[in-house]
Amino acid sequence: MNLLHLKYAVEVERTRSITKAAETLFMGQPNLSRAIRELERECGITLFRRTSKGIVPTKQGEEFLHHARQVLEQVQQLEALYGSGADQRDFSVCIPRSACCTHAFARFAAGTPAQGPALSVREAPAKQAAALVAEGTCGIAVIRINAAEAEAWTQRLDKLGLKSEILWQAPLVVVLPHNSPLADETAVDSGQLTGLTEIAYGDEEFPPAGPSNRITVHEQSSRFDLLAALPESYLWDSPTPAAVLKRLHLVQKRCVQAPYSFCDLLVYKKFFRIGKEDARFLSVLKRAQTQAAQALKRL
Repeated sequence: MNLLHLKYAVEVERTRSITKAAETLFMGQPNLSRAIRELERECGITLFRRTSKGIVPTKQGEEFLHHARQVLEQVQQLEALYGSGADQRDFSVCIPRSACCTHAFARFAAGTPAQGPALSVREAPAKQAAALVAEGTCGIAVIRINAAEAEAWTQRLDKLGLKSEILWQAPLVVVLPHNSPLADETAVDSGQLTGLTEIAYGDEEFPPAGPSNRITVHEQSSRFDLLAALPESYLWDSPTPAAVLKRLHLVQKRCVQAPYSFCDLLVYKKFFRIGKEDARFLSVLKRAQTQAAQALKRL
């Protein structure tokens, strides 16, 4: 029996709605409905019925869900005691598609002995990253959100059985190729970006930020390749360490009217214990963030 399906059913019971449950679980409504049907077929019972007040458990469903909640709680306790928390051998993290975070992981990997733990990194937008942690694919995640939505995100993550901590919060900056017509500016305003091409992610959590033309990409490397090829282009990102900017031939500028402030959240399961490798990665990430902030102050 799929533990993730048990979690889905418990969330449907809590919200009394497939639509609301799908929102808090960061998944599509059709996929959630399909998962509930699969669970009902496997168990041979009907878990829910529709009423004027929403979806409610059947009598058999109430009994099943009572046991499901107990199972999920026991699994969380086992993970806390014997899981990949304190003494983990492998390390898995999901990070936002950000030059600063990628730089931090590279530094972290470089400091890992050849006989050390296996390392795994994924890059994903916030909703996908949270889902990967909830299902156990990644031990921890750093998710990037609009700072104005931090409280709402904390509540949504809590409903998924996840804890969150603020790691970093700052206004977005404009990243430009070194030969950009704005490269010598001390700071830019949104009006100066008119006519330039914004390079943005197609599934980004943030809505379009500027009045410019736009090229949509889905991989971080594509953004930098396009910046190098298009002098009259730009992208929005968090402050970036000077070493990364130099290596990629980029410059970053403050924006007088930055469209958003971003917030990076550390996300992990409620019973997950931050282990040695987790703590080491977070320490390297913090140093990279500090270096990025210092590079921005020098502008």
